[in-house]
Amino acid sequence: MRLPALALAVVAWLLATAPAYAADVLSPADGATVPSRPDFLVDYTQGTLEVELAHTPDVLTAGDQAGQFVEPVRMRFMLVGVGGQSPGVALWGQSPGLTAGRYFWHARPNDYATEIARGFVPYPWGSTRTLVVRDEPIVFEGWTLRAHRVARSRCAKRFKAAFRVTGTIAWSDNAEHPKAGYAITLRSGPTRAVLRGSLTTSPGGFSHLVCTNHTAARATVALRDAAGQVTAGAAKQLRLT
Repeated sequence: MRLPALALAVVAWLLATAPAYAADVLSPADGATVPSRPDFLVDYTQGTLEVELAHTPDVLTAGDQAGQFVEPVRMRFMLVGVGGQSPGVALWGQSPGLTAGRYFWHARPNDYATEIARGFVPYPWGSTRTLVVRDEPIVFEGWTLRAHRVARSRCAKRFKAAFRVTGTIAWSDNAEHPKAGYAITLRSGPTRAVLRGSLTTSPGGFSHLVCTNHTAARATVALRDAAGQVTAGAAKQLRLT
């Protein structure tokens, strides 16, 4: 029984003699506009940072989870200054990004330097702030392209062949309701054809009839989001034989 009592006495002494400390987030500032994967700067060199985001500022006032948002939309746990990371920086990393829009957020920091002095009692959630995630251009992730010869009855007589050009486009966007308009340009010498359509899912497929007198074409593709931002994909060679 003496060892637990001694341990409790040591913890009590540390709590009594430890300097006042309030670990906090320095950046982003309240109301800041940030990318979909925001990083956070804190006022301690090593530890962890837990960030919670919501679309409403209401928090739980009782129960085991008191202090958390009533309707959280994302929780992110990050390391600070460990594992080769810069001191004082909590990196969002490759975790899925945030949808564009306005959020309420608060953070629960944990500074290793004073964790023992607190008796391993978790830091409380900090003050509620806001941030705005900017609408970013579409990320073009990849695409396929192929051509199958079909009857040319739907083409004008001046064309020697008809093909059904099909494929799939993989993409992502942090818009609240993602939608992409695509433009696939086929070039054969001075001849150019543009195939247009829209996508609301990823991956999304396309299918177009192409009438041609050529046996090959260079294909380029671009996606445009609702804000008019354009992202291009890698060019491909298309065989029309």
